[in-house]
Amino acid sequence: MKKLHLASLGLAVSLAGCGAYEDFQLNNAVQNYKMACFGSGTVECGDMLVDTNILMLEHFRESVVDQEEQFIAEFGEDGYSAFNFMIDKVVEDQEEMRPGWFARFFLAEGQYLYAGRNMLLDGSDFNEMKLAVAQQFGKKGDQLSEEDQLRQALSGSGDTDKDQAAGDDEQAPSASSSTALSDSIAQSQADLVARDEHMKSLLAGGPEAVEKALATRMREDSDVDGGMEYPEARKFVFQDLIKDGHPDAVVLYTIEGAGGSNSHFQKLALFEGGPDGLKFRSELIPEGSVTDLKLVDQGSRLFGLTTLTAGPDDANCCPSIESTEHYEIGADFEFHAVP
Repeated sequence: MKKLHLASLGLAVSLAGCGAYEDFQLNNAVQNYKMACFGSGTVECGDMLVDTNILMLEHFRESVVDQEEQFIAEFGEDGYSAFNFMIDKVVEDQEEMRPGWFARFFLAEGQYLYAGRNMLLDGSDFNEMKLAVAQQFGKKGDQLSEEDQLRQALSGSGDTDKDQAAGDDEQAPSASSSTALSDSIAQSQADLVARDEHMKSLLAGGPEAVEKALATRMREDSDVDGGMEYPEARKFVFQDLIKDGHPDAVVLYTIEGAGGSNSHFQKLALFEGGPDGLKFRSELIPEGSVTDLKLVDQGSRLFGLTTLTAGPDDANCCPSIESTEHYEIGADFEFHAVP
C-alpha cells in the first residue's frame, strides 16, 4: 500500500507549485484579486481578499477530505481532527478581518482596516500547515525534513523508495506526538477562553475607566475653562477598536459654563487603551447638537453621530432637523469625516 505524505497531497502540490491551481474557480478568484487589487488597500479589496483566502483554505481542506482514509492511516484520527481545527481557526481569523457590512456597502473605496496585515495566502502558508501536522503526527523514523517535504510539494512526488519497501507494514501514529499536539490544541483553546474572559472583565470596567480618563483630559483641556461636564449627556463606546487586546474608548461629552458663560459645547474624544489604562489621543467638536453616538458596525472604526440642527422656523434653543454624521478613526488615531 502506498503511504501518504502530507507534503504530496494533490491540492497542496498545486497550491505550492508555480500558480497552477487544479480548480478553475479557485484560479480565477486568485487572479481576479491580483488584477483588481494589486497595491490597493480599499475596503472592497479587503473583502475580496478574505473571500479569496477562505476559498483557498476550503479547497485545501477538500483535498484532504477526499483522501480521508489515507490521511487517517498516516496521521491518525487526532491528526485529522487537528488539521480541521487548524483550518477552522484560520478561516475564523480571516472572518474577523472582513470589513463590516456598512463599510462594504457604503465605503467600498475607503481604507481597509487590516491593509498590510492581512495578506494573500500562498504555497508557503499551506506548507507550514502541512508541516505542523506532519511533525506532530508523522510516524517515528519516517518523517521528512522540511526541505525534503517542500521539494516533494513543488515536484509533485510523494513516494520514496522507503515508501515502496514499507508495503503494508503500517505502524500506529506516535502516541507521544499525538498527545503533544492534543495538549497543544487544548492549551490553545484554553488560552482563547482565558483571553475572552480577560476581555470581558476589562469591558465590565468601562464606566470607571472612562470616568477616570475623561477627568484627566478635562483637567488638561484649556477649552473647559472652569466649566463642568453635564454627566447625564455623556455617551461612549468602550471596546477593542484596534484589536490589540486592550479596550479603547470614544466618548461624547458636554461642557457647560466654560469661561463663566451660560452656553455649552460638546466634544468627541478618542482614548487608546493600554496596560496602564486609557490614554487621550485626539478629539473634535461636532457640528450641531449631538443626541446619540453609535459604532456603525462591529469590527469597524466607523461611528455615527445623530445630530440636531436648527431649521428655518426653529428657535435657537430648539433645533429639530435630525441628521447623521459619520466619522472613522484612521491609522493616525484621528477622526476623519466620512461623506
